Amino acid sequence: MKKSLLLAISLGNILEWYDFGLFTLFSPLFAKLFLPEYDPFTALLSIFAIFATGFICRPIGAILFGHFGDKLGRIRTLRFSILCTAIPTLFIACLPSYESMGVFSAIALVLLRLFQGICIGGEFSGIIIYLAESAPAHQRAFYTSFAGTAANLGILAATAINLLLQSTLSASQMESYGWRVAFMLGALLTILILVLRRKLPDTAIFEQLKDKQRHLVLPIVEVIKKTPWQLIRIIALTAVGAALYYTAFVYISTYLLEVTHLEKEVILQIQSICIISMLLLVPLFGILCDRLGRRRSMLLISLSTLLLILPCFRFLEQGKLLPIVLAMGVLTLISSLEQASTSVTVVENFPARLRYSGISFGYNIGLALFGGTAPFIATTLIQSTHNPVAPAYYLTIAASITFLVVLFGLKETKGKSLLE
Repeated sequence: MKKSLLLAISLGNILEWYDFGLFTLFSPLFAKLFLPEYDPFTALLSIFAIFATGFICRPIGAILFGHFGDKLGRIRTLRFSILCTAIPTLFIACLPSYESMGVFSAIALVLLRLFQGICIGGEFSGIIIYLAESAPAHQRAFYTSFAGTAANLGILAATAINLLLQSTLSASQMESYGWRVAFMLGALLTILILVLRRKLPDTAIFEQLKDKQRHLVLPIVEVIKKTPWQLIRIIALTAVGAALYYTAFVYISTYLLEVTHLEKEVILQIQSICIISMLLLVPLFGILCDRLGRRRSMLLISLSTLLLILPCFRFLEQGKLLPIVLAMGVLTLISSLEQASTSVTVVENFPARLRYSGISFGYNIGLALFGGTAPFIATTLIQSTHNPVAPAYYLTIAASITFLVVLFGLKETKGKSLLE
């Protein structure tokens, strides 16, 4: 597999996670700009609810882009999906605040998040399918791990841009136009991705299947009728990774700021170190997953989360630098292995003929249930229980679901043919 192919395919994930990173980093600012009539907590909770709405529509996008991916091809669908993803990002950058439009600004933000969720619905699943179908069988986890690496680059880019803007602009300038510049940069990244993807071929596996694929009428209907267990399994396999990542690396900056009152600059530095570490760790763990196999890797991920998530949150709630760094280090290791393992596992657990529709739909349902809602659920749990470690219980539930399905319902698929 050429390096240019890896780059061209994986870059789409940078845009998706760059946007998510910006949304959470700017959540307190968005609460002030779009919902100023509410008290700070209610406004922040509302912003997290708006964040979650984008995930509600992702299964709809999964059906749409999965349909095209199974019938027309992987690469044609990926070109279209990345173009659609950039449109709401650009519109968010131009969105008037509450001061200009009143409540309609918040409504517009919700609608843009909904549209964005539809557009993103087929992007990540298309990336991991393309990478897995193009990779050598004995290195499949390693190559699909670059989708996770790209996601981390997106979060890192969002953090870096936020730090740069915070250090060069005043608070009033950030409120006025600084955050808009950050979203504009994300939309511009689309041009580069489209250029890189323009001449890429489709996967050899789809080329062998495409004559049969034309006869598919509604792939998602066949997925539900013929592969319901595979669909449920993908949702369950996604649970622990979605809950862990969106809590520990998306919501965590708000948690440390609001709960432990750690300085924002320190939070961003810790988060940046964790993300930078993942850039190396995720591909390395991809190599490990290729050696251990999918079943053992997924058992290790879910069991580690079950055993260590509560102690990690006990460390985080202390608000002291060393315990926080230790907890984030443990979460970084677990999440890195998860990012390297889950993607290849779900691809190998779905038949080629319905792969794009099935993985897109199952993955995005899992992400909507356990990932997009994580900041909202974590904030609500802390507020209702007055317990700063309450998010750990939510993560325990997600990890338990994955652990049980892997233990009783996942066979080893390492090295299997993806034409099956």
